[in-house]
Order: sequence, then structure tokens, then C-alpha cells
Amino acid sequence: TSCEVAPDPMRRLFVLYFPDKVLAENIAVRMHMTKRQKETMVKWAASDIGLENILEEKLRRKVIYRYGKDFCINKLLIDAAKTQIVPDNLIGLISEIKETAVPVFPVSGRDILQKGIDGGQIGQFLDKLEERWIAGDFSLSKEELLAGI
Repeated sequence: TSCEVAPDPMRRLFVLYFPDKVLAENIAVRMHMTKRQKETMVKWAASDIGLENILEEKLRRKVIYRYGKDFCINKLLIDAAKTQIVPDNLIGLISEIKETAVPVFPVSGRDILQKGIDGGQIGQFLDKLEERWIAGDFSLSKEELLAGI
């Protein structure tokens, strides 16, 4: 598996300033970035995910699930630059991130409806079940999650 990380001008720009959310938005506007580039810069700035969230495997799985592999790799590199702490196993970590299977939440709105829950409450139930599933390190099955309703 290749663990090369391509140079990224946006990541380099971010590391020059380590902007907060407002400055990230300003930089994006001044640099005439695309909407997607601006969203990425702001997401990096607004995120309070640090190295500790990426170095620990269970926490890293949560970051990958919520934000994606690219975000996780970029935050690892950005925070290593910011803290001046480069993990000994940086190359291995990047490989692990790239190889991580992103879990798929096993419950749908239809499953909740079939449990007799009112349609207006489906979103709330899905959110609660998803939080339980994430807290359980993605190990609870659809049946185990639905049994709690």
C-alpha cells in the first residue's frame, strides 16, 4: 500500500497561518477559493480534533467516520506541524487511515418506522441510536440498536 501524501497548497497555506474559523473564511475569500476549498479550510479551523484523537485507534475510527479519511490525514499533518510533534509512526498511521474500513450505520428511518415510532421523531431516534453505535465503537448490530427502542 502506498502511503504517499501529495503536496497540498491549501494545507501549506493553512499551516502558515493556523487560522481560526473567521480568518479561514477571510483567507478563502481573499484567495478566491472554490466553495469546496473554503469549506475545507473552515472545517480544519473549526475542528477541535487534535493529535490525541488521531493517535488513539478508537478515537481515530470516530474521526474517520464523522469526517472522512482525507480530513483525518490532513488534520494529522496540520497538527503535527502546529505542535512540532511528528509521531514516530507517521507513515504507518497514514497507511492505517487509508486502509481503515469506514463503518456504515446499520439502521434506517424505515427500521424506526417499523418499530411504530411517529414519523416526526425518526430523526431524533436515528441520532440517538447513531450516538450509541459510535460510543460502542461501531460494534452494536442493527438488532441490538433497535432492541433499545
